[in-house]
This record gives sequence, structure tokens and C-alpha cells, in this order.
Amino acid sequence: MTWRDNVLIWADDAAVRVYSVRERHLINYIPKFLNDLGSVFERNPRCHLAWCSDTCFLIGWEKIVQVCHILRPSGPTHEATWSSTASNDDNESIASSHYSASVVGTPALPKEYVQIAAQIDLGRDEKRGVICGIAMHQNRILVLLYRLKSVESLLEVEPRKERPPQLLVVDVGDALINPLCSPSDLDSMLPMEDSFEEISLEEVDLKVPPEYGLRGLGLATISGEDIHFVYSPVDMVYAQALTADDRIDWFLEQDMPRRALQIATEHHKELTRHSPKKLGMDYLDKLIEAKKYQNAAGLCRLLLTDKESWESQIYRFLQLGQLHVLVPYLPSTKDLIGSSTYEVILIDLLERFPQTLLQKLKDWPPSSGLYSLNPIIAAIEGKISSFPTKGDNQDPDKSALWRALIILYEHVGEPQKVLEISIMLKDAGIFDFLRRHLLPAGQASDHFAAEVRKQLLPLCQIDITRAVLLMIDCMQEIPVDFVVEELDSQPLLLFKVIYFAQRVTD
Repeated sequence: MTWRDNVLIWADDAAVRVYSVRERHLINYIPKFLNDLGSVFERNPRCHLAWCSDTCFLIGWEKIVQVCHILRPSGPTHEATWSSTASNDDNESIASSHYSASVVGTPALPKEYVQIAAQIDLGRDEKRGVICGIAMHQNRILVLLYRLKSVESLLEVEPRKERPPQLLVVDVGDALINPLCSPSDLDSMLPMEDSFEEISLEEVDLKVPPEYGLRGLGLATISGEDIHFVYSPVDMVYAQALTADDRIDWFLEQDMPRRALQIATEHHKELTRHSPKKLGMDYLDKLIEAKKYQNAAGLCRLLLTDKESWESQIYRFLQLGQLHVLVPYLPSTKDLIGSSTYEVILIDLLERFPQTLLQKLKDWPPSSGLYSLNPIIAAIEGKISSFPTKGDNQDPDKSALWRALIILYEHVGEPQKVLEISIMLKDAGIFDFLRRHLLPAGQASDHFAAEVRKQLLPLCQIDITRAVLLMIDCMQEIPVDFVVEELDSQPLLLFKVIYFAQRVTD
């Protein structure tokens, strides 16, 4: 028997009755759902009832779970159609053993009726026992189960060891908050066996005297707190929702450190035994041991927050020969990585991945001040000198190193070397460089202006249109008379210069 608000629910060996104390009439009679347990040693298990809310309750009987809602129809109602004194036979109080409403005499709807929103059969799995307790737990259903003795156990010479009770958590979707159908939809009220999801099934370490068995077990719940007590005549177990620490423990036991770290990150304020930092470092170690360097590098960016830990991992990846994998995830701030360490990173890229070095010099420009330039320049010059001179600039790695020097030389104030390398590589970027150093007029040194004039012919061969535009904008450094004289031996090229100059000025 259980009571909530103005509704009383009780059960006997045949049915569950739902009674309105305020109206003093029977709301519904819900007969027992027949289920053969195949047991001859213990008397029939009793029905278990539990409230989920003021209008929703659970029935657990043998291996059947029912989710029931007490509803009021939205249409016009008449006086009570259910009455505890209407007949001596309770079966006369219903139209169907599985209908949640009935029409008596007229098509009027009752003031209240019970809707079975879900009915699940736990008997399909032999591992599950008989229901000996039921409760709501975090919008799911918690069921206490106990496996009964079977006929076969009679034939055993030595009795089997008592099996411990089980706690089953099942998800029935939104059945706990949403009835499936209206009272007029009789077809959908016929007997049903709904699907459900088993969330967990665990044995409970509870002492159960053999002479009591099923009769001595019970489940008590503190309403609204998801706190439960599983008890027997000689023992009691306290059960509650898993804490974040508990969930982390479980995932670690299942060798799922990534999921454990995710839980720790999402619920870090709730942790008392674990920390995201410690879990993350342990997970990082596992990834590196498994040679999953890409995953480990990505984790570093999420996990590392101080200079010491960053530099420790940088040198760790360096020793493993995998520093290039970590490079895309590195921060660009002296607060997290020291200048000498940035230099180590760039030197390693220089030796193994010159094209990646070029990209990082663009990502970490010399103006950022992250590293000293002279050691990097010297190392690149030394590396270039080790390349064979044949096929001088066809090698993509060597070309990348030359372009890296262009970036560095410009910043250390050696524009002549930038000009020389750019002309050698036929790099069109030289025109932007020259504009930065020749304009506004008069800012360039006479020596550099003279070097530019010497390269007039190669500049025209790289891109004559941009060369002409440069000449027009920089007439002080590149006078017209000098251009005509310089190109006098190249009449076709001179003609093109004059032609493009005329088009530009027009």
C-alpha cells in the first residue's frame, strides 16, 4: 500500500487498486499480468508500488514493470463512474483488464482514470531475477531483482550458493512524464510490451539469510533525492547516484581514459578525488606509449597551461623524433615557451622539415620576438651550404631555406641579400619588398638604390608589368634616363617597357 496526496494505491494477490480518497471512489482496477516464473520453492512474489510524482506511479510485479499515469480528461465529465461500493465483484468495475478508462452506461468520461504509459517484461533475459523493489531514479526506473530457486535445483546434491540481489536501471524514454494516448484511443490501450534500454545491471553485496530469500528483501527510497536503501533482515546497502569521481573510476577501470578526462573536464567543480590535470597527464602518457603522437599532440594544447609543462613535453617529443607533430599545436607566446626552446624547435625543423620551417617563420614572424634571429640565420646558411651546387634551386627543401632567409634578412636589415636571393629565385615577392624599402622616395640608402638599378633587367624578366609600375613610382631611385640607357642593348624589352609605361600613365 502507498499513499500520495488524495490517492491511495494498494495491491493483493490478484490486482492493484487505485482509489480516490477525496472522491471516495475507485479510479481503476489493474489486474495482475500473468507471468510463469517456473518456481515451486517460494510463494508468489508480492506486488511492489512506487510513486514518481503526484500523478505517476510504478507497478513492479514478478517480472513485469508498468508505468501508470492518473489523468483527468479534458472533455466534459459526469459523476464518478468508478465506485468501491458499486459491486461486490471488483471485476465489474472495469470494461477491460488493460483499459485505462471505461464507459459505464453512457459514453461519458470519468473524472479520473489510469493510463498505462509503458509496460515492459523483464522475463526475456534469464539473468534477471524477480522484482522485489521498484523506484524512480533520475528519470529512469530502478528495479531490485532476486533470482528465485528453480525446479532443477532439487536435483543438485549440494545446494547452490545464494545468488546476490541485483539492481537494474532501465530507461523507458519519456513514459515517466508523457502518457502515450488519450482515453478515447482504445486500440492503443490494449496489452503492450514496450521496448526499453538497460542502462546497468549490477549485483548488490547484501547478506540475505537463505530462510528468507525473496521475502526478506526490500528497496526504500528518499523521495526526490535519488537515495535508495536495499535491505534484508540482517543487512542494508546504501545506494545513490554516481558522483563524477565514481564515473571516472569506472571509465578508468574499463581502460577508457579519454572518457574519464572528458567527465573530469565537464564536472571539475564536483571532483574530490580526481583532477583534470592528473587524468590528462596520465592519458597523455598512454597515448605516447601507444605511439599515438598526433592524438597526444592535440591533447597537449588542451591540457598544458604553464611554461614548465609545455617545455617538458617539447623536449619529450624532440627525444622521440616527433617534435614536428607537436609544432602545429604550439602556442606563440614567451609566457609558455622560452626563446631558447623556440630556437630548438626551429633548428629541428631546419634539419628535418625545411618547408615546415618556412611556414613557421611566417606563423612566428621575426617581429614577434619569440627567438633570436642570428642563430637561426647561421644554421640555415650552414644547411644551404651542405646542399650540392648542381641543380641549385630545384630542390624544394633548399628553395624553402632560401625563402626563409629572405624573411630573416629583411628583419635584420640586410635588404641587399634579400634582393640577391629573390632575383636568384625569380620570386615575384621582390616587388612588394622593394616598395617597402624604396617608398616613400628618399628613404632608401644610395647603396641599396644602386643595387636595385643593377637588377633592373632581371626584374623586368620576372614581371615586366610590376617592374614598370615600380619604375614609375620610384623615378628618384630609378631615373628614366638610366632605364633607357640600361635597356638600350635590349630593344625588344625597352619597347615593352615603353609600351607598358604608356598604358599605365594613360
